[in-house]
Amino acid sequence: MDSRAAGETHKMYCYHLAEYEIDHRHFAFMAQQMPRGRSERIHAHDCYEFMCIRNGYGINTVAAMNHPIIAGDVYVIPPAISHRFFAASDLEFYTLMVDADFFRMEFTPSLFGPEPVKLRLSTVEFEKMDAFCREMVEESKQREPNYPAAMNAWMNLLLTQLGRIHLRGGASKVSPEVRAHPMTENYLTLSGIIDFVNRNYLHDINLAMIAEKQHLSEKYLSRFFRRETGTPLIRYINNLRVEKARRLLMEHREWNITEIASRCGFCDASYFTRVFRRTLHLSPSDFRRNTD
Repeated sequence: MDSRAAGETHKMYCYHLAEYEIDHRHFAFMAQQMPRGRSERIHAHDCYEFMCIRNGYGINTVAAMNHPIIAGDVYVIPPAISHRFFAASDLEFYTLMVDADFFRMEFTPSLFGPEPVKLRLSTVEFEKMDAFCREMVEESKQREPNYPAAMNAWMNLLLTQLGRIHLRGGASKVSPEVRAHPMTENYLTLSGIIDFVNRNYLHDINLAMIAEKQHLSEKYLSRFFRRETGTPLIRYINNLRVEKARRLLMEHREWNITEIASRCGFCDASYFTRVFRRTLHLSPSDFRRNTD
């Protein structure tokens, strides 16, 4: 873990399933929205959390590593793993928190392992998952007779579907609908790009440098990253930098805007201000004043 993440550990909040659990069902389910520019505080859970992205895109920081998130992604976060969202656009997602001790024996053990898991759903898989989740939302609203049994049934169907997707992931062929399952060439290429950006976004990096490191042309790099994540690579890099700048503006009020910009990978303070305003709809100075 890097020094920044280590410095934040003491502030990490832990959410407990008991705070959300209803009718002793050993799980909690919510449909959530996050407005563009919002960032969650770093936190963990005492249970497994399934995060199913329905609309929008942003950055998911899991165990101090940044990952792009787009519609069709599902993250499985084990207990005690630090994470948080940054919404680069308006986000819609479903959250399922699960008591692993209750469900581990019934479902794919790998879904309840010690490491975070990311699933990239095909169009058909996403539509089926979304249908299950919408049924659960409706059940939660209506609370008709035998509501707990109905919620348990839909939850079992959802976890069964995700378990099957995970089992198919390693052997799936790359197709237009299955793009980023583990061990596919596309997944490895995308992982290499993201890993390089995660380690270097605070420095003066550009498309030419990233393309050279990944042995790709600039044109292919840009097209590939946008196809796989739904967002341009430069925007992803700038989103990481803006999220870092947002924290520094609050934590280091003694630094001026030029200093903040340089520490976040921007060589030009004016360009930094334009990118920051475009992302959060506030200038860096206005953002800092609003957090006084």
